[in-house]
Amino acid sequence: MIRTLLFIFLSQFGTHALASVTLSEADQRYAHAKSLLRSSNPQEISQGLLELKSAAEIGVTDARLLYFHLTSGERPIEQRPRIAYYWIRESAEAGVAQAQYLQGREYLMGKSVHRDEMIAAHWLKLAARQGHQEATHELNELLAKWSPQQVKEFESR
Repeated sequence: MIRTLLFIFLSQFGTHALASVTLSEADQRYAHAKSLLRSSNPQEISQGLLELKSAAEIGVTDARLLYFHLTSGERPIEQRPRIAYYWIRESAEAGVAQAQYLQGREYLMGKSVHRDEMIAAHWLKLAARQGHQEATHELNELLAKWSPQQVKEFESR
């Protein structure tokens, strides 16, 4: 817990150091990162991940979503960058539908957080309200397997 908080603090400190970079420059870094990530050259891919992380640190939502996607996969929690999960959580709380969907999936699968279907349903519902079709599908599947009491409890929240 303390190690996670320290990592978040240090990552935020690093973000402040990048404050002089404008959002348009960050968008350019994101575009450059995507082009590097399409390469077959391992060095360019590595550089692309660094550029992607830089754009994500500055606050480019698409960069954060892609970084999360590329670094989460099926690896154990200990091997994934915790900052990627933090960025998704922050974007979900800011109302980004794709991030809310990913947050719901994290709780549904118990990847970066403890497994909790009720919390997963909450995030999926928020994304579904914004028209996110995958979230709507996941939420409907989840509610279909619940007992009437569980559905009632969820709806009363």
